[in-house]
Amino acid sequence: MIELRYIGVCIVFSLCACVHNPQFVSNFSSHWPTLKKQVISQDLELEAFYAQGPFSFREFLDFNITISPKHRVNTDFFRTSNRFNPALAVIVHGNGYNKFAHRVQAERIASWGFHCLVLNLPNRNYWLENGKKIKRLISLIRSYPRLLARNINPNRIYLIGHSFGGSASVLATGYGAPVRGLILLDPAMVHDSVKDALPRVSVPSVILGADKRVFKSKRRSQFFQHIGGPIAEVSIIGATHTDAQYPSIHKVHWGFDLVTNRHIQNRFLGALIASLFSLTSSDRLEFAWYLFRKEIKKGHMKKARVKFVPDGVHASLKKLRY
Repeated sequence: MIELRYIGVCIVFSLCACVHNPQFVSNFSSHWPTLKKQVISQDLELEAFYAQGPFSFREFLDFNITISPKHRVNTDFFRTSNRFNPALAVIVHGNGYNKFAHRVQAERIASWGFHCLVLNLPNRNYWLENGKKIKRLISLIRSYPRLLARNINPNRIYLIGHSFGGSASVLATGYGAPVRGLILLDPAMVHDSVKDALPRVSVPSVILGADKRVFKSKRRSQFFQHIGGPIAEVSIIGATHTDAQYPSIHKVHWGFDLVTNRHIQNRFLGALIASLFSLTSSDRLEFAWYLFRKEIKKGHMKKARVKFVPDGVHASLKKLRY
């Protein structure tokens, strides 16, 4: 059954693939081991990740994955040209939103050498069930990574969840989805069962939040308080909830957007990619945190905090709070 499904996937890919070649990005290599050394060892600014990365990628749109006899998940898959067993980032949209609100984020992630899968889930009233679907999907990909690509590293899968998609990502991880880390984009708590699942999240996590003076996401503080593993949190000054999308849902629906700010969207995007490099390179948060501290000094971020820091992290991180 799996083999037949895999053949069907290949057919869909051949019909829907679209190739995107990279714009020129100075000083960055398209050789993955060299790029990782460049990114981690250089004294970079977060702005380095605002631009497209050095890798080309292919889009496979409206790719349906069967996760059970009764359930399929609609996705868009962005396959990077990085050949060194790339990690997979899985993006989960929020309440009332859809996969199109994260398209630019997915393209940019793929251009920096990560495969990216964007899910399209029921976007109202089904978030507890969505958590179970995500868990089944991640488990399937872990067991059969060639459903998506020949070179996915099944041991390097990361969940990125926005708003209630953050709740669904936590639930999936709490249910046992084999992920290596979480990145939560201004997460909101949909139900008390999410709070119950947070202590079971032992993987490193990053919370990239909106400015609470502009938008206060539902019970966001409880994610930091109750997650069981290492976690870092920052708020982006001036950001509203939909700044954590790119393009925003307003842009998708209406063709223009008077709510979000392109500079702040780029800041979210840069922080997202920096977090991916940090998690995939060391399973730790130091690299991302170093860049976040720079942004705090520039006045772009605030309310930064870290907890449950593993051994080996700079001692200053254990007590640092802005």
